[in-house]
Amino acid sequence: MAMKYLYVDDKRIPTPNANFVARSYNAAIMYLTAMEFDVVDLDYSLDDPNGNGYDLLVYMYEHGIKPGKIVVHSDHSVGRPKMLAFIREHFK
Repeated sequence: MAMKYLYVDDKRIPTPNANFVARSYNAAIMYLTAMEFDVVDLDYSLDDPNGNGYDLLVYMYEHGIKPGKIVVHSDHSVGRPKMLAFIREHFK
């Protein structure tokens, strides 16, 4: 069975491993509630008024969504460390 890899970014070209791509917060929520993922690869800035990558992590935690691995590919100077700290605290 193929690995389920969700790539969440509004602009970047997805990694070749990604077989699902979400370009917005709402699209990511749709995928995350529909199936389980081996990898969720997140950007912080989604240019979306509904939420960003950090908000997705909070949603995942609050709804018991625990992928096998969470990757943060963001280079946002504030968002990246905030996301990594949240992952360390809530997704052990």
